[in-house]
Amino acid sequence: IIASLPDEWQPNPKPYEWHWNILTTVAITEAVLLIVIVWILYEMMKSTPGVVREENKKLNKKLLLEEKQTRELKGKNKVLEFELNLNERERSYQETCIRAIQEQLQIISRKCQEREKTLLQIIKVPLYKKTLEEEEAEEMKGLKRRMKEKHQTNPFLVAIEEESLSSEEIIQMENICR
Repeated sequence: IIASLPDEWQPNPKPYEWHWNILTTVAITEAVLLIVIVWILYEMMKSTPGVVREENKKLNKKLLLEEKQTRELKGKNKVLEFELNLNERERSYQETCIRAIQEQLQIISRKCQEREKTLLQIIKVPLYKKTLEEEEAEEMKGLKRRMKEKHQTNPFLVAIEEESLSSEEIIQMENICR
């Protein structure tokens, strides 16, 4: 410290000429300054780990929060992947069901077409039978008229023949209805 002072402030360069009071004051001052510097450095060193610890705690909290969020996102991602797989399976199942239904509809439509053909054939036969039966009924009516003309003299025979013809017509009508 003394050496750093300007030359005019420097004491006499000869140590034996210095006063013992000055030397003790300078020594005490230097000792106090050294102690203060050491104490300041110690406090700085002591507070620095505290600051570092606080920063480390903050960083750890931040890292833990990010890790927690990452785990949550991974969990959500797994849930979404599971739902996606489930939806894909359901969609493929529905497509399979739709294909099966379409095949069934095609089979049903083929069967309906075949039934329509057979029904048309069945209907044509009864229509033909109806026309034959109608012709027979007309022939019967013609016979009935002829019989009336022949038996005009005997009303009893005409009534009996009419009854027999009408019962035959009833039987024919029943056959037509069947």
